Amino acid sequence: MHLIASWGSSGAGKTTIALALAAAFAQQKKDTLILSSEARTPALPALLPTVKHINSSNSIGPLLSAEKITEASLKDRMVRHPKSNHIFCMGLASGETAAMTYSPPTRTAAINLFHLLMQTPYDYVIVDCDSVPLYDQTTLAALEYAQTGLMLLTPDIKGYEFQKAQMSWLSNSDVFHLERFIKIASPVFPFTPLSDARTLFGGFDYELPHSSEVAEKMIAGELLHGFSNTPGVRFDQQIKRLTGQIELEVKRRAG
Repeated sequence: MHLIASWGSSGAGKTTIALALAAAFAQQKKDTLILSSEARTPALPALLPTVKHINSSNSIGPLLSAEKITEASLKDRMVRHPKSNHIFCMGLASGETAAMTYSPPTRTAAINLFHLLMQTPYDYVIVDCDSVPLYDQTTLAALEYAQTGLMLLTPDIKGYEFQKAQMSWLSNSDVFHLERFIKIASPVFPFTPLSDARTLFGGFDYELPHSSEVAEKMIAGELLHGFSNTPGVRFDQQIKRLTGQIELEVKRRAG
C-alpha cells in the first residue's frame, strides 16, 4: 500500500485532486481508498453525492473514537464509489463533526488505523487532509507517514501566508519532511498572476487550471476524467503526469 497525503490551504482543491488521482489509478485497475480526515465538515456527502443511505454505521467517526480498531470494524466504513469498482471512500457522514459527534481522534487511533490499512489489498490510500494539522491527529499522522506528500496552495497571498504559517512550526519537527512534498498551484485562473506567484512561492511542480467541467463532475458525483474543454483537458494532463511520478516512486520503493 502506498500512502499519499493531499494537504494544503483551504480552497486549493485537496478533495478534488484526491478524487482525480483515484480516477486515474482506477483506469489502471488499481484499488484506491480516499480517507478524509476533515473533522469539521462531513466528507462522504461531498465525495459520494449520489450515494444514499450513508449514516453513522458508515462513518469513520466511531472507528477513530474506539479503543481498538479491527479489520472487521473497517468493513462498513469503506463505501464504494458508484462509478468504479476500484475506488472506495471513508469519512464522516452527513450532520457529523469529529469534535461534537464523537471524541476527537487520538494519535494512537490514527496510527493504528494507518497500520491496519497497510494490511489491506489497496494499492493506494489517499488521505484528504485537514488544512490545519494542529487540530487533527489523523492529518498529522498522514503528513508524517505519507510516502508521497502533496502540498496544494492557492497561488495568491492567502496561499502564501498559509504556507508561511504552517511551515514555520511543522518544519521545526524532525518527523515532518515537507520540503519533500510536491508543490501544486491550484486553482489557476486565467487572471492569476502566475509568474508573480511562481516567484513568491519559489516555483511549483504542478499547476492545475480551474475548470468548470471538473467542478460540474464533482457536484454530479462523476469520475474526474474524460474532459472535453481546454481547462479540463489541461487539468487531466497534469493529473496524469502526477500519477506517473507517483508510480515511479512506488517502483523505486519496491526496488
